[in-house]
Amino acid sequence: MIELADDSGIVVLATSKRMYEACGKLYSHGLKPEAVGDKA
Repeated sequence: MIELADDSGIVVLATSKRMYEACGKLYSHGLKPEAVGDKA
């Protein structure tokens, strides 16, 4: 799974936080959502 993610340029993260809290922390530190297909 990790090799496939690496080959596809996908970041894999692990945390003991709940998804909502982890996403909130990432967002508050500058990670913004990107629409699928907007990488043109």
